[in-house]
Formats: sequence, structure tokens, C-alpha cells
Amino acid sequence: MAGKHDLYVIRDGDEYYVRPGVVIVDGGPGSMVRVRNLTGHAIQLKFSNSVVEGGTVAVGANDKARIPLAPGADGLSEFFVDVKVDETHSQSAKGNSWPKIIVDP
Repeated sequence: MAGKHDLYVIRDGDEYYVRPGVVIVDGGPGSMVRVRNLTGHAIQLKFSNSVVEGGTVAVGANDKARIPLAPGADGLSEFFVDVKVDETHSQSAKGNSWPKIIVDP
């Protein structure tokens, strides 16, 4: 059974993960990717501009977001999630190796 969100950013000990490691979302007009941040820290998602216009989206600690996809988004792309651990340190969240998104129009 699918969750309410397409991807979750979670903490496990001292590590951060994107689950699932490969996110599949429907594309087309009005499409979006739904994110849930469960880390307890603010995060920043970095997509290519062909997937999300502007590329970078911030999500607060224990918050969620609905991120509109760019017009014409299609195919496989890596994305990155930085977790702001404290004022001076960020850590990358893993998704298998680097998380990936598949937009299927």
C-alpha cells in the first residue's frame, strides 16, 4: 500500500536516507512530488531544472512539501538531499547510493 508521500527523508542513527532510493512519480501538467521530512532537521532538495523549475527546494524539520514538476519533466534523474545538522554542518542523505527520481508522463 502506497503512503501519502512519494519520498521520505529519514534518520537512522547518525545517517540520513531517502526512501525509496528510486522515486517514481507521474508526470504531466500539474504533477508534483510529495516529500515528507522526518529527520528533525531542515533539508534542502536539489533537482535538475528539467525536473523542478529553480532546482532547489527547502523543507523544514519534520515538515512536508508538495513540489511542482517542471513542464515536460520526463525520465530518470539523480537528485540530492542535504540535511542541515547544525548551523555549520550539512550531511547528504543517501538513497541506495544517490537518490534518483523517475518521472513517467
